[in-house]
Amino acid sequence: MSTAQDGFADNWNYLRSELGWLDQVLLAAVARHRKQQKETDRLAQTRADRATSHWWKGIVSLEGNPAYDEYRKPNNAKPQKLGFQQQMDARIQLSRKKGVSLGLPLLRDRLGLSVFEKNAILIGLAPEINRRYARLYRYLKGDDDTPDSDLPSVDLVLRLLCRNDQEWAIARRSFSPDAALIREGVVELYTCTPDTRLKSILRLTEPCVDFLLSSHPSVEQLEAILYPHPLGGGYSPPVSPWMTQIASTTTWEDLVLPRETLTALQAMTQRIQAQATVDHTWGFDQIPGTATQPGLMGWLEGASGTGKTMAARAIAHALAKPLSVVDLQQVDLDDAENLIADLGVQQPTVLLLKSAECWFGRTSEIKRASLHQWLAQRHQVPSLTLLSTQKPETISQHWKSLGYPVFGFPIPKERDRLQLWQRAFPESTPVDDRISWRWLAKSFGISGGEIQAIARDAALYAAAAQETVSMSHLLQALTQRGHAIKSPPPKARRSRRQPSV
Repeated sequence: MSTAQDGFADNWNYLRSELGWLDQVLLAAVARHRKQQKETDRLAQTRADRATSHWWKGIVSLEGNPAYDEYRKPNNAKPQKLGFQQQMDARIQLSRKKGVSLGLPLLRDRLGLSVFEKNAILIGLAPEINRRYARLYRYLKGDDDTPDSDLPSVDLVLRLLCRNDQEWAIARRSFSPDAALIREGVVELYTCTPDTRLKSILRLTEPCVDFLLSSHPSVEQLEAILYPHPLGGGYSPPVSPWMTQIASTTTWEDLVLPRETLTALQAMTQRIQAQATVDHTWGFDQIPGTATQPGLMGWLEGASGTGKTMAARAIAHALAKPLSVVDLQQVDLDDAENLIADLGVQQPTVLLLKSAECWFGRTSEIKRASLHQWLAQRHQVPSLTLLSTQKPETISQHWKSLGYPVFGFPIPKERDRLQLWQRAFPESTPVDDRISWRWLAKSFGISGGEIQAIARDAALYAAAAQETVSMSHLLQALTQRGHAIKSPPPKARRSRRQPSV
């Protein structure tokens, strides 16, 4: 017998467990419905009485029965239901660690669905598995709903899953046109004639049904359902207003980093490139326990200008994907939830979150549950999420304990600074060949970003004077940025400008 300590062997094994829970819900609903019908028949005198029973039963006490909006007895609310959901979540996580892909959890995480919305999908899916659910739905819907439909109505879903008026009011919003279930094409609502939304029939779209019943549901299959590509034209959701997308041309050769950092970044990129081949082409996704979550994450730690963004650009270029950048320092707290929702919909392949301490720091006010849910979505999608920070000491230990790899970006050493100075000016810039690059590298322990900024300042000074960029312009730029000239540069002598390394 499976326990909370066991995962699911496959997608069907998972669905059987969910349907077992639905069987209990329907069994209780049928029992209540039969009892209600008997009480209605006993007290109702006319057909009109029976037709209005749901109204007057909320006023007339029937042997202590609750009103319609409390149709489920509080003491029969099955306190183990919460335990069941927790057990299911634990088993889902174990299954993921073993490489078992589960359709409904993938869909729930991808769209950030609530437990109610997930269960509503399950209720709509059940008749596609066994028609006995259709017969139960017809009985529970009663004569006032469409009699020949195998599918549940919105009203029936709300009655089955909501325990009181407050839950009902919140849950009903899940069937509005702008709700995720409708907006993303998971559920369609049908009415034969102009009618109330409650009477609408809830039907899962065929691609969604196929995905949920698939033996091996995949993230790629889900993405194709949510964002189809009609006639090869391609569709992508709108870019979040807080996100900038960059078509990077930066290559590995452009980076000046410690060898161990560069090697680790390249290894992570190669892992992403090889993942699809190993799992899908070579068939490892068919072997239980061997597949891993496709989404990868890593910390980029270092002072400003040490190459964190440049490294992200090089990774995006190597993967032939755009780089999506969000500076969390520019996002107000009130907008954080909207941004998390946008990122969940947009799902950029390579995402750089700058100033990550704003969300993941010890003093962050962002809801930890929201971040965990979003990170879980990222893990399920082939993607790379880079969390960049200049203040690693402020990151909460909770997030550090998740074990994401850390890539350090130190202030470059003298040898590296020499390369950075030599590369600071484009080839088309007129530069005096008597500049002492070695003296600059030795005298100023600064980052590559600052070297680049100083080079641009020097170029501006030279262009304004209509001169070639010389050592004097560089010294002027260094002084303006607060760097003291402790020793004079060597006497100018002509030497060839050293080529970029």
